[in-house]
Amino acid sequence: MYKLLLFFIFIFVSITVRPCALYAQSNEVSEATKSSVNSDIVINADVFELDGVTKEFLASGNVRVIQDDIVIVGDKATFDKDKNLIQLFGDIELKKDKMNITCKTLNAYGKNQKIKAFGGVKFNYEDIKGACDVADYNTKSQLLVLNGSAEAWQFGNRLNGEQIFIDLKRQKIRTQGKAKVKLIMKEETKEDQK
Repeated sequence: MYKLLLFFIFIFVSITVRPCALYAQSNEVSEATKSSVNSDIVINADVFELDGVTKEFLASGNVRVIQDDIVIVGDKATFDKDKNLIQLFGDIELKKDKMNITCKTLNAYGKNQKIKAFGGVKFNYEDIKGACDVADYNTKSQLLVLNGSAEAWQFGNRLNGEQIFIDLKRQKIRTQGKAKVKLIMKEETKEDQK
């Protein structure tokens, strides 16, 4: 009972101070390295609410989620600590290094280092741009998979497919399923004819 009372006092103090921040910690043990990785997730928002039944946090108004070099902004977010899942809703923008993703709904799975974006997904990374209905992004491997009305552009060339795989580390693009490519050919100049 004492811990519950302290928790509610913490929530009350957090809600009265603007902007609010919620800190969550993601712990992951890699079998290969046998080491523990701690990565804090910071959630800033105007308002925080706690559902006592579902134990879910709700953040709304100027929501900003930060973990390492990833920053996600949106209108509303929920955080389920047991599932290690943050869901964002509204006009969402994710930034990581040189990559930018916009969408309407986004699920961020902290332990798995995976992000799933839904609804009018658009992204750009250096000279690669794309759009789709649903995108899966693995932050560790830097593999982005576009699904549903998937399109990607690079140097004016356009690629459409059922699935498009973009390896951001190597800047390689490949498709799976039916695909169509539109290549922009370089115009032949007098220098090329010699």
